[in-house]
Amino acid sequence: MSRRPADPIARLAKLEAARAAIDDTETFNARDMATIAWRNMREIVAADQDFPVAVRGSEGVPFVFNGAAVLDYMIAKARSVQADRERRTDRATFLAGLGAQAGPSPSGNSKGSGSAARELMEDAKALSALIDVQAKLRAEKVAQGKLIDRAETEDFLWRWLSGLQSSVLAIEGRIDKAGKIEPDIRTAVKDELAAALVEMRTELEKRIEAWNARAG
Repeated sequence: MSRRPADPIARLAKLEAARAAIDDTETFNARDMATIAWRNMREIVAADQDFPVAVRGSEGVPFVFNGAAVLDYMIAKARSVQADRERRTDRATFLAGLGAQAGPSPSGNSKGSGSAARELMEDAKALSALIDVQAKLRAEKVAQGKLIDRAETEDFLWRWLSGLQSSVLAIEGRIDKAGKIEPDIRTAVKDELAAALVEMRTELEKRIEAWNARAG
């Protein structure tokens, strides 16, 4: 028996290729069917009461399988498993806030309302747990100095700009204590410094507004 593909996507592709290669009426014994489907037929039949068996083997009577029915059944199950895995991945991504979806949340599916309600409750519990974990991690990072508090940062930047403005505007008096610089030059320098400070304040306001908007 050839080795069973470990990757679910590769396994599904091989099952589909095998299905395309056989006729609807072809039958196989357990050994030949195992070679095609990469599974021990006796084990899978024992574990799955719905598995299609043309003739169930017993003492002296070999198993007989319709190849098309077996592969159609296994392909359907493989697709269902793959779809469920993708749905769980999408839901985890949704809950983690790593991506947005244009359609309904990952909980939306074709199952009954009871199942959908249970999944919504699971989503809510998972989201609540995720928020708690994120809050604890953030608090730990702030305490460890790995994350800077936004409010503290904003307060620091405004105080820093205010101190810079006072220092810059005081330059005029420090560099010309004797009053030797021409009045028009003194005024021009003062205006340029003031204009530069206004630009800095405007830029800081834009940055802080953008941060606050992203933070919600």
